Amino acid sequence: MIKINDEIQFSVEDTLFVFALDSEAGKVFNDKNKLITGIGKVNAAMELTKEIYRKRPKLIVNLGSAGSKSFHKGDVVCCRKFIQRDMDVRGLGFSLYETPLSGIPSVLEYGLKRHDLPEGICGSGDSFEMNHSETVY
Repeated sequence: MIKINDEIQFSVEDTLFVFALDSEAGKVFNDKNKLITGIGKVNAAMELTKEIYRKRPKLIVNLGSAGSKSFHKGDVVCCRKFIQRDMDVRGLGFSLYETPLSGIPSVLEYGLKRHDLPEGICGSGDSFEMNHSETVY
């Protein structure tokens, strides 16, 4: 069982573990309900949508590597806030990170809190930052 808190838990069999790359999963997830999406937001959205339709998991756990100035390599972080860090259409009069005409906020809040894990904001993007810039979300 995967225990989220005192009231919420899910069986491992009803959980989908999602990774961009098989190398991120390692051998630990070989006998689990595992999905490898490939790199990029479009690949992730397409593959995850197909798998949700096919398997109807009760819990989705997205795992993988990410860079951070706040956390260290190997840290496990609970993300319940998400932003498209490469969404920049200010030239068309919209705010930084705003998805035009979507009616959704720039910061999406979703998911379950794990009280034993630190929280972070997941900045998703299809440009891969390597220079440790000071991007503020």
